[in-house]
Amino acid sequence: MPTNSSFRMQGRGATVAEENRTKSHGNCLPWKPAHQFFLLLLSYSFGRGGCISCQLHNNNGTGTHLAFITAGTVKQHVISKGFQSISCAAVNFCRIRWYRLSADARTMEPYPWDLGNFTIVAPVDANQTLRFQSADDAAEGSYVCVASNGTHQINRSTHLTVDVRYWTGDPLQLQHKLCHNRTAEVGQNVTLFCQFYVGLEVRLTTVYWRRPNTSLPQEQWSGCGQGWDWLGIGVLRKVSHYTTYHMRLIQHMNDSGSETPWIGSRLDIVNVSEEAYGIYCVIANNGGHWSRDVLMLSPPDEKPRPVVRHYQELPWVVVGSAFLMVSVSLLVWKMVALEVKLWYHGRYGDDEQNGASMWLFRQQKSNR
Repeated sequence: MPTNSSFRMQGRGATVAEENRTKSHGNCLPWKPAHQFFLLLLSYSFGRGGCISCQLHNNNGTGTHLAFITAGTVKQHVISKGFQSISCAAVNFCRIRWYRLSADARTMEPYPWDLGNFTIVAPVDANQTLRFQSADDAAEGSYVCVASNGTHQINRSTHLTVDVRYWTGDPLQLQHKLCHNRTAEVGQNVTLFCQFYVGLEVRLTTVYWRRPNTSLPQEQWSGCGQGWDWLGIGVLRKVSHYTTYHMRLIQHMNDSGSETPWIGSRLDIVNVSEEAYGIYCVIANNGGHWSRDVLMLSPPDEKPRPVVRHYQELPWVVVGSAFLMVSVSLLVWKMVALEVKLWYHGRYGDDEQNGASMWLFRQQKSNR
């Protein structure tokens, strides 16, 4: 086994680049004493795939593809002195190791870590879960799990934020796989579900859904759920002809603080129809502070796309505008010159104008 290992990071937020090991030749050829090296070399030379076979955990049938079971969460929250778990569940892995981003954001420090006397943390379930029995402020930071199977390795990172027990700010939206833009065929059912962190004020918080009144022009819509033009679910049930809506408030409360409390709202859209496609707004209110998010339900062939601003067209716009301004200026100048000429002709006539021209000619000649 390696006696020392660490990840070197190329700047803040960079991905894991490489693992520096001492007394190790990677996962395929671990360091051994000299008297065992000959047998190890034979195993390496004649073993399957050129690597020493390892015992796979969570073997997925006959396949050996290394993969995570669930989608990762980029951010997680925990109440101070509370309980939290970071999952790294995988299939077809030999081992999972945990690292923590150092204070200078350049080094990944392997477990165990010195996080003070009030943080209790340990990997469990074959290292697939990093469990915090108690998370103090020192536990806040980024954690990386690395799963390997002898030939390949995968990793993902999660940032843990430690919040105060009594939250007084805006509800914080937590990541959830159902709180994203969704697609569905006509006649299918789809669920939208969003969670919010509000500290221990779960009972004082409400989460609900709104939809814009599509009978009004879109330019008349106000902000997400901020006006009478946004319809509640009760109204949608009455005006909808084909689609049925069911909304349910879900609270996860733990007065002891051993788990993170949250509150969420689940919206089940049954028998999706053309009228169900469009914008859905979820709103969380904890008695003085608001959080809002907009989700989109669309058919599969019309997936929502972000607005792309074509900045490469900006130089052509500037050149075209400049050309137009110059052209207009020249046209105005010629019009003014023509007006002056006509005015002079009408006031003095051709003779006086010619006389003035002759006088100007004599003046120029005398100056020579």
